[in-house]
Amino acid sequence: MNFYDTLINTISDKNVFLGTHWDADGVTSGAIIYHMIKKHAKTVNTISKGLTFEITPSDMQNALNQELHDIDYVICTDIQPSDDLGNDKTIYIDHHPNEDPSKYAIALHDVNSQSCTLTIWNNFKERMLDPYNVFLTLVGFFGDGGKAEDIPLDLYYLAQEMMPDMMVYRESRWGGGYFEIQRYVSLMNVGKRAKWSGDLPLELCKSVTDYTPIVTGKHVIARKLNSYKSQLRRLYDMPLDIKENGEVQYAEIECENNVQGVLCARHVKDKPILIINNYNNQLIGSLRVPDCLDFDAGKYLEGFQDQFDGWLGGGHEKAGGFSIDVSHRQRFLTILKNM
Repeated sequence: MNFYDTLINTISDKNVFLGTHWDADGVTSGAIIYHMIKKHAKTVNTISKGLTFEITPSDMQNALNQELHDIDYVICTDIQPSDDLGNDKTIYIDHHPNEDPSKYAIALHDVNSQSCTLTIWNNFKERMLDPYNVFLTLVGFFGDGGKAEDIPLDLYYLAQEMMPDMMVYRESRWGGGYFEIQRYVSLMNVGKRAKWSGDLPLELCKSVTDYTPIVTGKHVIARKLNSYKSQLRRLYDMPLDIKENGEVQYAEIECENNVQGVLCARHVKDKPILIINNYNNQLIGSLRVPDCLDFDAGKYLEGFQDQFDGWLGGGHEKAGGFSIDVSHRQRFLTILKNM
């Protein structure tokens, strides 16, 4: 039995909770799975989060006012499952490192995949041959740092055929160029940046089966997300006091919005840069690495794992993030300066 049949047979007529990451890849991969299972499951409720990079029983309480025992299966896409969920009721679909994905009820795991959407595409493509799924797959791919030259050829040609308007190539005034579809990565990231939650863009992707209402901005949620984008633009130009620290540059901010990742992308040059946001009694950091460097952001941040209780961090080669209680700030900065 293939993975799709196993998944559908498992969740059929069951109460399902779908948790996903709050970035563009998490939102789109969660939406793909939602549309795939919604007509088979008894109920499907969702959350899109990232301030703690795992799905926990409290997420069901916060989102649904339900307990874990009310849920038959928890699906985690592009985010880690908490051990408290119970491995026998966890369905794990991801491309992030995991010590033992085989322990879950069902697992689709590929650490060599650029994005979670591409992991899903590589296993379900025969059931995703429509413009909307192709759109979601590519937005997730580009959202997790995918390069145009690395798009799988079958996906590339299908996108050219099914949504040529999204595959128009445009020159950038900053050099290079981009496909039209790449403009919608920022729309999927706006929820996490403005509201520290990906629920709003996820609801947008769940509520349609065609990408047109998203890209035209006519959908009511798309209009709201675009208004958030306008409000955030002024924050992207905030001044930073960037400090040199051996291999890594870093800067600290205090901001009510989740903009540290954008600031990293704007200021990264010839060294990795870490932007640390002191928000709501947490230190929340984003790390970005220039393409020219052989430096693994995820492994670098995992190096702090044994240094702090409650450390949640990791990522990919070129991008990563972490969160930790603000009480550890001085010790964290001391260790950072000595690394």
